[in-house]
Amino acid sequence: MNRPSHLNSLAAAALFAVGITPAFAGSGAKEIAVVPTPAPEVECLSYDFIDLQYIYTSFDSMADGHGAGVNFSKGIAGNVYFTGSADWSSSSIDHADVDLYGATAGLGYAIPVSKRFHLNIEAGGIYSQFDGPYGYDDEEWGGYVGPGFRYCLSPGMELFANVYYVLFEGGEDLFETNVGIVANITETVAFKVAGLLSEDDQSVMAGLRFYY
Repeated sequence: MNRPSHLNSLAAAALFAVGITPAFAGSGAKEIAVVPTPAPEVECLSYDFIDLQYIYTSFDSMADGHGAGVNFSKGIAGNVYFTGSADWSSSSIDHADVDLYGATAGLGYAIPVSKRFHLNIEAGGIYSQFDGPYGYDDEEWGGYVGPGFRYCLSPGMELFANVYYVLFEGGEDLFETNVGIVANITETVAFKVAGLLSEDDQSVMAGLRFYY
């Protein structure tokens, strides 16, 4: 009778030891902190696009004008891209109709600070034509240069700004500031709103951007 009782006591002690071993082991083990891997930064700035936009202009010496314009950008090689624009606006002086035409063509160079933030500089030629009343017409050629930036507020929304120094062949010069925001509707179509401020007039532009 004593032997079975002794064996039962040993078995109970063994089971108790097995049961408490994990508790002791767990209390002495080091916890490993799991650091989440940051999501990779997404490239969200493209230089291949076309803008089609309505233009409202407040002129200093004429009635407010309405018009339309197109902007074009195309990456060429590396960080170099081609940029161009054409626009038309209609206004009036003393109730006589006035038409204004403009065009630019140039090159830009992008400096990626990060995938979401680019600095850039652009330079090129500019053409301006004024068709006034009573057969008065005027046209000017010139050039422009200036820095800017593009920044992704989110993968589907971009903020941009540029400052241009413009010099015409007759010696007239001015500064223009262009600032705006682009919000994607789909992967290839976005809504664009921008403002163009200069010493002579102020324009608001709204339209669509098409990526290709």
